[in-house]
Amino acid sequence: MLSATDHSHPPNEAETTTCKTINQMKDIAKGVINVKPSQIFAAGLLTMNQNEQLNLGNKNSVLRRLRYEKKKNYPKEPSTILELVIPEEFKTTGEVDAQPFLIYDSGNNENSRSIVFASQHQLRVLSMSERFV
Repeated sequence: MLSATDHSHPPNEAETTTCKTINQMKDIAKGVINVKPSQIFAAGLLTMNQNEQLNLGNKNSVLRRLRYEKKKNYPKEPSTILELVIPEEFKTTGEVDAQPFLIYDSGNNENSRSIVFASQHQLRVLSMSERFV
């Protein structure tokens, strides 16, 4: 049950803004696959004044929270290669004009599984090699 009590201190606008900014950064981490937590953190800092930045606390703690939020979007880690299911968003380069990145998958019904990832550029470079190692 919530109770209403009188506050003995004035509101701290910088603290409130910092909390809002951290929540916005977490929302971005949840929703955008191809942006690193450090990039999200840096962009968030740009929107904050010095007092608000002081309320952030330890940078590594904020980055850890962003990585945790980002991890929620990833599929469950398989215990074997045969359990691996590759979602559609991981089969392309993920750019605005996404290119195929999953070149070959032998499937998860076999005793041994082969998966090949490469971009078209990487395949062109490989085709120009004189020998394959």
